[in-house]
Amino acid sequence: MTRKLAFPWIMAPLLLSACAAHEAAPVSVSKPSFPALDAPTRLAQNEGYLPDVLAEPEQRSSYEKWFGDHLAAMKEPSWAKASPLPRGQFKLRILYLPSFAPAHAVRVEKGKDWTAAVTVNGLNGRGGYAPGSRIGFEASMLPGEEVGELSRLMADANLATLPFSDKSANFICTDGMRIVFELVDDRGHHMAERHECETKGPLRILARHVDQYRKVVGADIKYYWH
Repeated sequence: MTRKLAFPWIMAPLLLSACAAHEAAPVSVSKPSFPALDAPTRLAQNEGYLPDVLAEPEQRSSYEKWFGDHLAAMKEPSWAKASPLPRGQFKLRILYLPSFAPAHAVRVEKGKDWTAAVTVNGLNGRGGYAPGSRIGFEASMLPGEEVGELSRLMADANLATLPFSDKSANFICTDGMRIVFELVDDRGHHMAERHECETKGPLRILARHVDQYRKVVGADIKYYWH
């Protein structure tokens, strides 16, 4: 069971990067709780994570196995068939999937007021195609000021307009980290995946910022931010 947490907010640690220290500023979140590991939401039998329209059937099957298996191991809910939310509300989830470290996901859900619930799930697998099992679960709340800052960063990244994959890159990204962005808002469900090396500008800033909501669950990924 998740406890409702009160003030004071504590400062999340700043991910350090010599080449991009300006990209992420410290954020204020409440102290996390650590509920029992029976998940708050459970994946329904045969329910997938990728909407049918996002990729060709063969590609979709590969992505479902790759990304979907990690989200299912975390017992994350599927948003593939999510209906649009009332204006001003949103659900954001970012899956961080390193090649050689356990994956973790940060989920932020904003309702009618100016606070938002944060859920972090971590695995004990080897990254890539080996999800492992869920070993950590955190829950906390974002105060209104941070929700406002997150909303600004989301608007800058403009997730709703992004293609599922970036076909414009003229280089090949090798081992590193895949990042899967999901958003449900008043326009419906949006999903995009990027390699860390092709995650630039506002999208990169958003991914780094949201990862700061994590406390102790999940692998330290700062060295993946080249």
